[in-house]
Amino acid sequence: LGIRFEIKSDRNWSDYVDMAMRREIDMLSCIVETPGRTGKLAFTKPYISMPLVILTRTAVPYVAGLKELEGKKVAVVKGSAVQEWLAEDFPGIELVPSASVEDMFRLLEKGLVYACIDSLPTAGYYLGKPEHSAIKVSGQTPYVYKISMAVRGDYQPLAKILQKAFDAIPPGQRAEDQRKWMAVAQEPVPDYG
Repeated sequence: LGIRFEIKSDRNWSDYVDMAMRREIDMLSCIVETPGRTGKLAFTKPYISMPLVILTRTAVPYVAGLKELEGKKVAVVKGSAVQEWLAEDFPGIELVPSASVEDMFRLLEKGLVYACIDSLPTAGYYLGKPEHSAIKVSGQTPYVYKISMAVRGDYQPLAKILQKAFDAIPPGQRAEDQRKWMAVAQEPVPDYG
């Protein structure tokens, strides 16, 4: 596009969302459109989808669904779309907003929350670290992060320009980039035969 982007990465997620809505930063590269954000930000079409999973300590059995988490403390990243969705759809879950994924994992490892919820690729990245060996994916949610780019509300033409740039990427190249950046290591399945 011939645009120089100045990357900011020294704050937590909710700060950046708030800053974009207050027009203190110009865009977010990885955000989900929600009712609370619509109108305040201008979004591209989603460029990738990521399922959201339930994470627990390894001793916890399979969690069949979000209803099983009602009455329990569940960590989510503060300001995330899943925080908004769970508050609306499952008010019986006691949400514990955390500054980051690492903070969620620390709460879970210390037993201060029963579970946490995040996207499968993000969870896979952190689960690959040896210090998080006591955490596992224990269930699925019905939610999917449909990731877009977003610009502050008064920069709507930039969202359209970004979308044209996305549309110009050949489908094969886009698929290759997604495989490169979104790979989740799979555990070998034992042959119980």
